Amino acid sequence: RHGYTAKNGDFPYEFIVNEEDVGQGSGNPNAFTRGSYTADDVMISSMVSLKLQLHANSLLLNTCSNFHVLIGAMKDAGCGLASYAEVMKDNVNPEFRLKCGWDH
Repeated sequence: RHGYTAKNGDFPYEFIVNEEDVGQGSGNPNAFTRGSYTADDVMISSMVSLKLQLHANSLLLNTCSNFHVLIGAMKDAGCGLASYAEVMKDNVNPEFRLKCGWDH
């Protein structure tokens, strides 16, 4: 489903991904069953994504979604393994500052 580059001599990285991510992306529970997935699929996918992100060494958070806000709050409360977290909206370099859809 995703076009990840395989690890090789020029690209020495491997990605751990949630292959079953339903990518519902709405944040609206009423819309969870409108695709080819169920509300259970969304919850399982969300829990797997949360576990994967809490086991990372570092986090880059966009904070444009409630999910990223939750992950940041959990990291701040001592959950997870990350020793470094960066909120992309607050990046010191203006070129890398992420803007949410509602930012002007």
